[in-house]
Amino acid sequence: MNTENICKFNPNRSSDLVCADFVLERSDCAAKPKRATKFILHLAAGGEAECFCEGERARVAEGSLFFVGCGETYSIAGNADFEYLYITFEGRRAKEVAERIGVRRGNRVFDGFGELIPFWQDSLARTDSRNIDLMSEAVLLYTLARLEPLEHTDHRLTAAVTRLTDDCFTDPDLTLAAAAAQLGYDAKYLSFVFRRETGVTYTQYLRDLRVKRAEFLMEQGVTSIQNVARLSGFRDPLYFSKVFAKAEGMSPRAYLSALEAQKGSV
Repeated sequence: MNTENICKFNPNRSSDLVCADFVLERSDCAAKPKRATKFILHLAAGGEAECFCEGERARVAEGSLFFVGCGETYSIAGNADFEYLYITFEGRRAKEVAERIGVRRGNRVFDGFGELIPFWQDSLARTDSRNIDLMSEAVLLYTLARLEPLEHTDHRLTAAVTRLTDDCFTDPDLTLAAAAAQLGYDAKYLSFVFRRETGVTYTQYLRDLRVKRAEFLMEQGVTSIQNVARLSGFRDPLYFSKVFAKAEGMSPRAYLSALEAQKGSV
């Protein structure tokens, strides 16, 4: 097996978008943490590895694309068969293209791009000092074009938040901050995206789920307000009563009385 790395560097510079390095790594050159001085797009070409970036860990395998932002500290620890290609890029458009496809904490690994490996490898083999700027930029932009735009990324994020909330809303520790931390996103950004995609705030969505569960429990015969609150995800029965009354126009106790009256009239 060939264990020699291939590194080609672009001597040309412009202010728009510069692809500085086009590299094939077959060794653990990035095993020790280092600080990226440019944006880096990696493509795993074989084996598996764990990538660490700004305290976040992600597993990558053959066909995974992995981003590192300029100024971020990262390391890559692969198995014996792991090899990867990467392109570094900088310039005015570097941050712009990264933002366009939604590269951020919790969303820096994209799987399922194994068909790009021969394209990257062939392009690297054809690269020399005369065409490295064109070849590396073409590979970078073509690869970025294959990724979904930011709007689709935000749609996936909203779906992930909704699934998490629907599964865990009865946990009183579930909050916007907790959901954001679990998914690896900034809470303010998650709140912005969720409201833009759904038309309601995350807090309101969570409260509505809990109120609907409270109604269900009371309809099923749970009459203790404290138990209804606890089983619905509310830690404080008084706060639960306030939220319920605002949502339904009556207190939980009045709701129970209405249910009893309805049963009595049947």
